[in-house]
Amino acid sequence: AVIDPALAPLVALDVPLDGDGRMEIDAAGRVGSVTVGIHGKGGSFNLNDTVAQAVGVASPPQRLKVQRLALQASYEAVNTKVAVQALEIAFEPGTVLYVPAPVDHRFPLKELTAAGVYDNGKLDIRSFDLGLDALKLAVTGSVDKLDTAPTGTVAVSADNIRVDDLGRYWPPTLAPGAWEWCTTHLRDGIVPRLDARLAFETHDGTTDVTDVSVKFPVEKLTVDYLPPMPPARGASGVVTIDPNTLRIVLNRADAAGLTISDGAILI
Repeated sequence: AVIDPALAPLVALDVPLDGDGRMEIDAAGRVGSVTVGIHGKGGSFNLNDTVAQAVGVASPPQRLKVQRLALQASYEAVNTKVAVQALEIAFEPGTVLYVPAPVDHRFPLKELTAAGVYDNGKLDIRSFDLGLDALKLAVTGSVDKLDTAPTGTVAVSADNIRVDDLGRYWPPTLAPGAWEWCTTHLRDGIVPRLDARLAFETHDGTTDVTDVSVKFPVEKLTVDYLPPMPPARGASGVVTIDPNTLRIVLNRADAAGLTISDGAILI
């Protein structure tokens, strides 16, 4: 049985575990604090209704198969504080994670490492690194009112993304107009570094994205900017996206034997 609602996510673990822990209980039998250091292999991480309600998201049940897991964490009854000092999970090949609205996207999931603190309804995501096959995402952020109406901001960064993989990892719900144009008009090339920021709010049980900003440089890109005109090839420049605008500034590109420099595409 779960001792406190804040510990409800622990019921997601269906993994044979080894390790040690410490629990402090007062004279009335109330738990004051818990610390654990555990590790295990095999089993699964089950995102069921109990877990979804505990973390304030509306997610369908998911069973993520685990290769190995290690966790160092603590719990304090005062302010219902849960601190994860270190969490590492390696998943079985072929595992897919569904992230519910407002993201509403499925990601291939290889590994996860995280650290953070939940304190009296507020989640501080100090680090949350996801291995999505060949891509690695680094996530930080803060979510308030997690137990009632989640509101917060999340920052995401990634390195060395293939432009042809953008549609696989970029949720269409986040800046859908930019997603449609980028996935149909951009190909080839590499994004050396991507930085994105997402803000969201929840009202009447519905979570909506209130702001999105994305910026990334590109190298060796092909831009099919106005078919059937010849595409610009070998382009380098910077792409910036907000909820209303997609802007591509080209430092250099070649199109039908012409060299383009200091060009811009604004949509």
